[in-house]
This record gives sequence, C-alpha cells and structure tokens, in this order.
Amino acid sequence: WTPLIEHWDGAKWFKQTAPVPHGTRYGSLSGVSCPTARFCVAVGTDGAGELIERWNGSRWTASVPASSSSAMLYGVSCPSPASCFAVGTDGSATGGSLVERWHGGTWTGSATPVPSGGSYPWLQSVSCASATSCLAVGDDLDPGVYADFWNGTRWRPVSMTAVGGHLGELTEVRCLAATSCVALAGTTQTSATQRPESAFWNGTRWRVIPTA
Repeated sequence: WTPLIEHWDGAKWFKQTAPVPHGTRYGSLSGVSCPTARFCVAVGTDGAGELIERWNGSRWTASVPASSSSAMLYGVSCPSPASCFAVGTDGSATGGSLVERWHGGTWTGSATPVPSGGSYPWLQSVSCASATSCLAVGDDLDPGVYADFWNGTRWRPVSMTAVGGHLGELTEVRCLAATSCVALAGTTQTSATQRPESAFWNGTRWRVIPTA
C-alpha cells in the first residue's frame, strides 16, 4: 500500500501519491489538516510506526518520528503552519494515548492523561481552535470514552459528564472555540447495538443528541 491523497484545486480533484519512507512496508493515512493552501499535514502509519506527510504547496514529504513499531496516528489538527497536534496510540499491548506536537520545525512526542484503571486507551481525533486550545477525544475498552484538553501548557482530563444520552464511543471532534466543540459519537463500541449520536462540549459538560 502507498498513501493516497486527493487534492482539490477549487474545481476538481487530483490524485496524488505521497512518499513512503525508505525501509517501510506500506503507508496508510487516516487524518489531514490544512491551515493554509501551502501547508497541510496528513498522519497515519507506515507499518514501522507513525507516518507524517507534510505538504508545502508543491510536494509531499514524509517524516517518521521516533516511536514504537506498532504506533499509529489517527487524527491531526493544525491551527497554523507553526502549530499542529497529531493523536493516536502507542500500539503497546496495554494501549496508551500518543500525541505528536509540531513546533514549526520539529515534532515532539508525549502522552496525555488516560482514565484511571483503563484498559487499552487510544485517541481518535483532535481539534484545535487555536495553538492554546485543543480537544482530543478517544476510546478505552473500559470504562469507554475519554477526552483531554490542551491549554497551551499541558493536557488535562475533561469531565465526561453528559446529559441527554450515553457516550459509548467517540470518533471525530471539531472545535470552533475552547467552549464550543462537537463530536461524532455512538451509544456503544459494539456495532450491532450502536446508535449514532452527536455530543456537544461547552467547556463544562457534554450534551448528547441522537443523529437523524
């Protein structure tokens, strides 16, 4: 497999193939963010760990931050070309949140808080209203879902208190401001019994609304 990227020029789509780092088996991308037409970041995995592709307006270049061979990135958000956050899992047997931060020149990795006593937590998506305001959402086999907020200095856990329904899975999140986010969700992680929902975050709690 090679990474597949479709580029919209304002009128139609063009297929692009991004490079795969030398020595890796394949490339798969699962998230993209473009703060400008000349700066985009796409993230995924290359079979040997994390894969990050960066667009400079004319071509894609690949980078592979130091990570475990099973690490994967699922989502990325770039409020500006000087600031990006990519999230995923370290891929270990017990799982663990993984964050890569772009400072405008290099990527640095870290972890976010995870539920106490959780089993196999991972982050699915992240959205940054600014360089000092990001919300990352994820899932955990037990107790289920969790979220972390970036305040410009550190990540802190977000209360999962919800009204209007039950959150069993979080897949995507988008934020217009620190106190205005919406996530795509599900009532359970089991597809046979899952019902799609939306979950709105106001900075204090979640309000769950079933989708049509």
